[in-house]
Amino acid sequence: MGRAVFTDLDGTLLGSDQQLSPANHDVLEVLGQQGILRVVVTGRSLFFPPTCSRPIISD
Repeated sequence: MGRAVFTDLDGTLLGSDQQLSPANHDVLEVLGQQGILRVVVTGRSLFFPPTCSRPIISD
């Protein structure tokens, strides 16, 4: 069975500055290295700013 981590975007994954902290980045990298799917969940509309729709980390 596959594993996944779901996280909110605003105020959880991104700080008040709308940036991904180095600590959160590192955690996402480790999860990916362990084969865990990382899923962002948000209440934003489909038309939210493109800076949030680009990949947060690279695989």
